[in-house]
Amino acid sequence: MSTSVEELVQFQTRMQGLLSSVIAISQDLSLDSVLQHIVQSACKLTDARYGALGVVGDGQTLSRFITEGIDDETVECLGPLPTGQGVLGVLMRDPHPIRLQDLHTHPASVGFPRFHPQMRSFLGVPIRIHDVVFGNLYLTEKRGGEPFTAADEDLTVVLAVAAGFAIENAQLFDEAHLRTRWMEASMQVAVQMLDRTNEEKRSGQTIVARQGLEASRAALALVGLRDGDQGTLRISAGAGLLAPEFLHRSFHLGEGPMRRAHETNKAVALDLSPHLPRAEKESGIGPALLIALSSGAVGDDFLILARGPGEQPYSDHENILAGKYGRQSALALELMRVSGNREESAVFADRDRIAKDLHDLVIQRIFAAGLSTKSLALFTTEPVALERIDAITEELDSTMADIRETIHSLQEPRDTVRSLSNRISQVVRKLSATLPFAPGLHLGEGIDRLVPLAMEGHVLAVISEGLSNAVHHAKAESINVRVDVDTEKIMVAVVDDGCGFRRLKGRNGLDNMKARAQELNGTFLVKSSQDQGTRFEWTAPLGTSLGETTRT
Repeated sequence: MSTSVEELVQFQTRMQGLLSSVIAISQDLSLDSVLQHIVQSACKLTDARYGALGVVGDGQTLSRFITEGIDDETVECLGPLPTGQGVLGVLMRDPHPIRLQDLHTHPASVGFPRFHPQMRSFLGVPIRIHDVVFGNLYLTEKRGGEPFTAADEDLTVVLAVAAGFAIENAQLFDEAHLRTRWMEASMQVAVQMLDRTNEEKRSGQTIVARQGLEASRAALALVGLRDGDQGTLRISAGAGLLAPEFLHRSFHLGEGPMRRAHETNKAVALDLSPHLPRAEKESGIGPALLIALSSGAVGDDFLILARGPGEQPYSDHENILAGKYGRQSALALELMRVSGNREESAVFADRDRIAKDLHDLVIQRIFAAGLSTKSLALFTTEPVALERIDAITEELDSTMADIRETIHSLQEPRDTVRSLSNRISQVVRKLSATLPFAPGLHLGEGIDRLVPLAMEGHVLAVISEGLSNAVHHAKAESINVRVDVDTEKIMVAVVDDGCGFRRLKGRNGLDNMKARAQELNGTFLVKSSQDQGTRFEWTAPLGTSLGETTRT
């Protein structure tokens, strides 16, 4: 009788412990905390010395491994996470509970690495979310040297069911919180770019990098331009402590990741480590994403987000949200450019109106006043009066001359007073007037500030030649003009999807573009094939003066 009572009391105690564990893991909405509580509760329920929860990732491997009972120093000595071999792999391939008195006797056992604590008794239970296995709960070394019992297994199975619901709730909460962060980042990009009082308004790429850095909890954010057709990305802006080390550097990522980032409309996982020098590899760059900054099917701007070393890879949900952020940021960049052009157009409209008013109203009144004043000389012979009339007349003539000079400056052709970026826009609009569509135009940051005045004529001529070729000969359905500049060089690209050509013979326009590049110690490249379009790419170093010797 006393034995039955003891068993009943023990059963009630364990049920109370199970209930407390279920309540504990259900109260926290942070996924990391929920996973840690699950392992702790399982160890407490079964009196296990060690516990772990392995999260199953892609390819039936362990993407995360949360432990209990092993100190941090031992974990560091053990090195990388388990890969899912041995008995752990058995549970991943066949997700049913496993209970062993000595796991060393199991046929799949492969032993332990150096520094690993000794473990014999073993209990493994899968954790499911609906019909999908999220991970596995591993318990070892029941205290007192006893094997795990059937009751231990039953309690752990029940705990695993409750854990599945708790994990799902935590995932939903994390996803909602993550979605809110990315939405806030997209909103801030638009607000900051279109804010008239924002001093960083012209640093649109920097705004995109900074907001992406904050939304993704990354350590590094870089914005780059595709440099040529070989999958090379040249960094033009960034955010994060390490960003200055990467500015104006190039990464050869390959066309594959760039193409997938455009085609899938979501971020693409990226491994930056092969592209870093040894010193930067040692400092550490963790999991990274490549995000297309384009609102269409193609584009040359990309955002790279990288976490610190040892941090978790970006989830598929994060990849989707980051891809949407890239498309929305691309629209904000385009709106910022359009808004800037509209503001300058309004300024020039005001200049035209002021010039017209000065000519039609002010000058005419001053001229009439001058005639009236001069006519007073007919009514007097006094030398002093005549001298005063002449002085007033001369002053009025001088005033009209000054006003005419002002009118002349206000009515100067816009391409002599506009910034280079606006002169480029004017050239593109003028040359594409006969097209049934508007060419795409991207103007990078720093064009008006970094390009020397002596080089502007070359840039405009190259754009005119390249765009004229595309308009008149390509029979294209889309044309894109791109101008980017950094502290070292300027790059002009004209890309179309037209009929292309095989040979350059007899094309004087292309010869002129090549000659201008040679004059500035730059380069001119043409890539074209029939029915696949043409790409002109012209580059020149900004430090080259027009008087320097050109390359041979």
